[in-house]
Amino acid sequence: MITVAIIGILASIAYPGYQRYVQDARRAEAKSALLEVAGAMERCRSANFTYENCAAAAQVVTSRNAALDFYVLSIDGDAVSRNAFQVVATPNGPQASDRCGTLTLDADGERGGADDNCW
Repeated sequence: MITVAIIGILASIAYPGYQRYVQDARRAEAKSALLEVAGAMERCRSANFTYENCAAAAQVVTSRNAALDFYVLSIDGDAVSRNAFQVVATPNGPQASDRCGTLTLDADGERGGADDNCW
């Protein structure tokens, strides 16, 4: 009985740490996807002198959304202009309770999240 109690106590301490580790790993994947989309936007800008109507970036968003299970990527249509863009990763499912919330990346390299230590 004492062994079961000790295992229960250890599990109650270790499980929250494990959950944080899993959320951090999922967040790292979302950040990688944001950087990939931003790279596609930059390639469009260098080829077309604008961020608008970037089909290559939209294609990256579509393919990465198919691979991501815990975030939904999007390009903020209101923020896209000749000189600016913003890419957004919105957590869903079990990742929705992540302390960082929605992650963003814009044309100036500004990174956003609910917590300053998200990036």
